[in-house]
Amino acid sequence: MTDPPGVPEYVPGDRIRFTLTFTHKMNLKGIEARLVFQGEERSNFPMIAMVPVRNGWRTYVEGEHRRSTVGLQSLEKLAPNIYPGGEYKLDSVIVKTISGKVLSLSRIPDVRCLVSRSEPSEKPLFEGFEWS
Repeated sequence: MTDPPGVPEYVPGDRIRFTLTFTHKMNLKGIEARLVFQGEERSNFPMIAMVPVRNGWRTYVEGEHRRSTVGLQSLEKLAPNIYPGGEYKLDSVIVKTISGKVLSLSRIPDVRCLVSRSEPSEKPLFEGFEWS
């Protein structure tokens, strides 16, 4: 499996979003993922919980397997006073089956993102005007 290109950067007020695709045989009723802070700064919130985007789960039957594509987003918007700035890594993805089993996805790629503790300092730029 190849690693995704680029490392996106998020600023306060953003929601982290990404899409996962995976195969499975069982029927699923839930999925969760977490990004874990990779720095040394101490924090009460060293991880970011990821949950499905509303209506963002699609499953197709392909032979003996099912292929699911799920859009995930951070549970809440990033707040500079809660999450330390720096690098976060996708640490785990778990799925919940219809019968209640909790299973970890295997072969998780090395997915990372950067979280800025402060807002960008560049001033907004005027780009156009139009009467409505």
